[in-house]
Amino acid sequence: MTPQMATSALDARIDYWFLRGLRSHRLKQRQDAIRAFEQVLSLDPMHLDAMQWRAIIAFEAQDLPLASIWFRRVLALDPDYVPGHYNLGLCLDELGDHAGALACYERALQLQPDHTQALNNRAILLVAKGHIDEAITVYNQALGLRPDYQDALFNRGVAWAELRQWSKAEHDYQQVIHSEPSHTGAQFALAVAWLTQGKWPVGWEQYEWRWRYPAVAVTRLSNEAPLWDGSGELNGCQILVDGEQGFGDTLQCVRFIFPLIERGARIILRVRSPLLPLLQQLPVERVVESGERVTGCHWQVSLMSLPGLLKTTTTTVPKAAGYLTPPELSLQHWQQCLGKRRRPRIGLVWAGNPAHNNDARRSLSLATLLPSLPGGFEYISLQKRLGMDEAALLSARQDIRPCGTQLQDFADTAGLCGTLDLVISVDTAVAHLAGAMSLPVWILLPYAADWRWLEKGVHTPWYQSARLFRQTRRDEWEPVLNEIREALLTLNVPRGAKNR
Repeated sequence: MTPQMATSALDARIDYWFLRGLRSHRLKQRQDAIRAFEQVLSLDPMHLDAMQWRAIIAFEAQDLPLASIWFRRVLALDPDYVPGHYNLGLCLDELGDHAGALACYERALQLQPDHTQALNNRAILLVAKGHIDEAITVYNQALGLRPDYQDALFNRGVAWAELRQWSKAEHDYQQVIHSEPSHTGAQFALAVAWLTQGKWPVGWEQYEWRWRYPAVAVTRLSNEAPLWDGSGELNGCQILVDGEQGFGDTLQCVRFIFPLIERGARIILRVRSPLLPLLQQLPVERVVESGERVTGCHWQVSLMSLPGLLKTTTTTVPKAAGYLTPPELSLQHWQQCLGKRRRPRIGLVWAGNPAHNNDARRSLSLATLLPSLPGGFEYISLQKRLGMDEAALLSARQDIRPCGTQLQDFADTAGLCGTLDLVISVDTAVAHLAGAMSLPVWILLPYAADWRWLEKGVHTPWYQSARLFRQTRRDEWEPVLNEIREALLTLNVPRGAKNR
């Protein structure tokens, strides 16, 4: 066999295995595809496309460390290979290395400036870093190259919303919906835009899109009873009411059982276990834990669908003056633990659940909060989780008592809150609990606050006892905390509050 014939035979074997790998991947035969591409690489260790496909298969299987190794091998072989930089960026983004991902997208764009997907992904990371104006410029570049690029159009709408440019955000969302009516992200984002602006009649109806939007992480109601549509006679009817989303969402919307009760409904409330001891005090037939099957009800409804079904507006929110009370035993327990009150007591919550998708913006560090807390008060930490550095900071402040780590459930938290004169909290469940108890609560809000707090104002239709302290610039807590400090220095604790 001549050298030319041997080379031709080798090329044929390589082509055979490579095409087999492509076919197996197309047929979702993952292991066969891996074997085929590895066979290619055994015959030609420098086969760029086989390396790329090996990396893609690892990425699809969510074996991200292995995928990143293969993508780096691709780039070691060809540093100017645009798909390699782009795909490594995807991988690093999934691994949480956002700086590395951004560098990959930027390198891909240096090599191919019209790579619209890299432009879109770069802009997403710029938004996450708070560089909103720059991100919008990048989205505009992508849309200039590809006007029908729905992902970039939707994401630009999200960026406009971060700047509270609601008319521009709505325009982008509606453009996406016009082209793709089933785009759940745009449909849900439009609901949030309307609710934030106080357009509640249309906002509540649009908010039902959350059931189809995976990012909201709601669990679809089981088929234990027909869904209540807001109509019909309720007198004597048994209704299964399901909590959904976070603890704060349930605490905020559990008030809507009262209009149902006033219409004669008998309520079974189903919520997550940490809420059970507190909500069992409500005037319902029973409170059961999420996941427990309930039969025999006439109707079923989600708590967060009730505002829309009851046609709630910003002037008709029920029970804004409070609707929850702490269990007496829990209140007595904390009164005994804290002892005689000598100064006004103020509860503190500076961070929410770190798993929340906006936690980086809504929470702040204890070190940032402490300078805004003047002397003359007895501060009570309601923070359930403390890092080692936070525990050390608290131990250095004799006027702050760390009680949050002792809290077992929301009945416990309500009992502790019942001994306080004021709660200062970021936007998390404790803020809703304090408001629902009609306890004075100061809520610290990021620049682009959650829809329920509307877009401006120091008051909220949800809680008469709440005062809102809003960022006026993105990610700048210092002016907010200065305002908190000034308010504390002039705080007038109502007479009688000290007897709690």
